[in-house]
Amino acid sequence: MFQDDKEIATTCYFTFDKKQMYILFNQNKNKSFNFIPTCGNPIPNIYIDSSNFGIISLQNMFLGDGKNGLMIELGFIINSARLSDILENIKEFAIDFLNSNRDLYKYKDKYDRQEYLKYLGKLKDECKLYFLNENTPELVIDKFLERNPVILERGLHLEKLNHQLTLKNILNKYEHDLKPDLIAFDTLNKKWVVVDYKKTKRKIIKNLHKVRTGFKSEVGDLKNQLNDYLEYFEEEDQRNYVKKTYKIDIKYPDGIGIIGQIDSEEKEAFNRLMKNEPRWFRVMPYNYLYDSFCKYVEMITTM
Repeated sequence: MFQDDKEIATTCYFTFDKKQMYILFNQNKNKSFNFIPTCGNPIPNIYIDSSNFGIISLQNMFLGDGKNGLMIELGFIINSARLSDILENIKEFAIDFLNSNRDLYKYKDKYDRQEYLKYLGKLKDECKLYFLNENTPELVIDKFLERNPVILERGLHLEKLNHQLTLKNILNKYEHDLKPDLIAFDTLNKKWVVVDYKKTKRKIIKNLHKVRTGFKSEVGDLKNQLNDYLEYFEEEDQRNYVKKTYKIDIKYPDGIGIIGQIDSEEKEAFNRLMKNEPRWFRVMPYNYLYDSFCKYVEMITTM
């Protein structure tokens, strides 16, 4: 990885005929960015085929003869299909790219790296088994995510994971103490979030393509439950209890509900319905979480 005190020189080649982006990073005295439109293959003998997931990584390569040539310390090649997806979620891609490098290169030994990649591949298969099966109980998913924190850390960009904390009913506003599935810090939006898991039951949208298209009642119940958790942190005495007991200082958290599945036919309706929801509330379908984690696994595998 690059040294913290060094600037980065970035060169970006875009090939009009292949519709591919070649992005190269090298340490330099001065920070710079160069965009070079071209045709053909600017880096010989390296190309993307259908097995590369639309992206391949380049590490510590020297192209040339003797002293004349191009040094590539770090870079990647992206095909047009993957580039379109990245441009829609550029912030997520940047974080995934950095995390993939950090996660892989903390293993100095090649054997340890391969073991970590093997673990991720097995974990991806287990995610598919649990997340895409609508009969998976909530408790099973809860324990599975707790045992494998990398899923939420890289699939949902969360850190400082706190599972099943008891929010003591200090002011007697509720019938009992509250116990959300997870409280964590959202590294994308730089704020704390309260997360609750519900069943993977496939359909969460009713009356699709009709006048009264909307979320099913399970989503409304989930939102109300999360709202109770968020309201808890509006009271200073209760915030202080959490700070003193769990050593985390939480103010104005958001809520994330992981529930159901959204297929390609429902995607447009889902996006439209989410625009009408309050800003603090986010619905994460299980297949979206699965896809996000798979992107991380695919990226780190190409490193």
